[in-house]
Amino acid sequence: MDQIAADSIWKNRVFTRLFAAYTVSTLGDWIDHIAIVMLFGYVWRANPVLVALIPVTSALPGVFLGQLAGVWADRLNKLKLMIFSDLISAVLTFIMALSLNPFLILVLLFLRSAAGSLNLPAQQSLTKLILPEEHLLKATALNGMVLQLAKIIGPVLGASYAAITSPGLCIMINSLSFLGSALVLLSARKIQPHGAVHINSNNLNLFKSWKEGWKTIINSKVLRYNIGFAFAVYSAVQMVDSQSVVLLREKVPETPQLSGWLMSAFGFGALSAIAVLNRNKTVKSYNPILVASVILLGVCFTLLGILPAGTPVYWLPISALLGGIGTGLASVGLNYLLLKESPAEALGRVVGIFASLTNGIFVISPLLGGIIVSAMGAGHVFRAIGLVLIILGAGRYTLGHIVMRKALMHKPGTLG
Repeated sequence: MDQIAADSIWKNRVFTRLFAAYTVSTLGDWIDHIAIVMLFGYVWRANPVLVALIPVTSALPGVFLGQLAGVWADRLNKLKLMIFSDLISAVLTFIMALSLNPFLILVLLFLRSAAGSLNLPAQQSLTKLILPEEHLLKATALNGMVLQLAKIIGPVLGASYAAITSPGLCIMINSLSFLGSALVLLSARKIQPHGAVHINSNNLNLFKSWKEGWKTIINSKVLRYNIGFAFAVYSAVQMVDSQSVVLLREKVPETPQLSGWLMSAFGFGALSAIAVLNRNKTVKSYNPILVASVILLGVCFTLLGILPAGTPVYWLPISALLGGIGTGLASVGLNYLLLKESPAEALGRVVGIFASLTNGIFVISPLLGGIIVSAMGAGHVFRAIGLVLIILGAGRYTLGHIVMRKALMHKPGTLG
């Protein structure tokens, strides 16, 4: 069936394959993630510094290569780029599964993350290329639901398989998931763009293409404002996100299993919010979604910070549920905004720049948060970050209308 004429997103042959490949690889990633943590923590009994290097080595390639990956996504065949990324990741993960040295694992993680940095800009760019505008929100919501489900199911499966068999087998499963993703993408065959797309990036060298990507953001009030806002929010959230274990140790030291409950509550809240957004074809305004997301996260962190030691344990998952709803709204709102507001010919570069900035946050903010929590205590820092987020949300509610109204004057049809 002609993918452009299809009424349902599920009748779009290329999207269904993109979605299936994303589902397989995302679930494999989360099975793999918990297996690597167990391998370092329980099998090798690695020191805390070595364990802390796992997320750092995963995020660093995105900082350095995210923007270059975005340029390539706009210049090269997007489908082939994703297949290449999956195949390289499958080989590196296979070698990782056979490795017996933690330092070699870290090197392979770095290389795999470098290959994986090609995937996101190409996937987002291809999604906009093949789907009509009315399907973009649903596509974003569906991918968000898969991610949240994988966060809930993947660690459980990974921990169970690793305990029964070995962490190496779980890593091998992820190698097969990358291979499966590549095979699914290979079946997509010919891409038929939706509408007229004019891509002239190939006439520019890499540096000029990269500059054009930044100009796209700087010249768009909507993109510039929202990417800056997201950078501020992510920086604040990541300062305390990795410190939840320290907070729980202060509040409810006799209930260590509560960390798992909080993760599940966050995941369930995010999944619920995304499921609600998935019922809509579009949104009238980005502002209410993003304002609500930040305020809910702020309320979550403030509650977690002010609850006294010995507080009834059910209050903590309730607080986390609010934060999860905020996370789900933010995830879909920002990704949909990038998809809709970026020109198709520059979307890869916009996504690559955004990924590069957020990966930088994932490296720096947790380290800074750890230093501040060590000095001030987790409860005080959670309260402070929560209040900052509430203020950011309230400020956005006021400024957002002003910024978006001005954008509407220059770009008819832009959502505020």
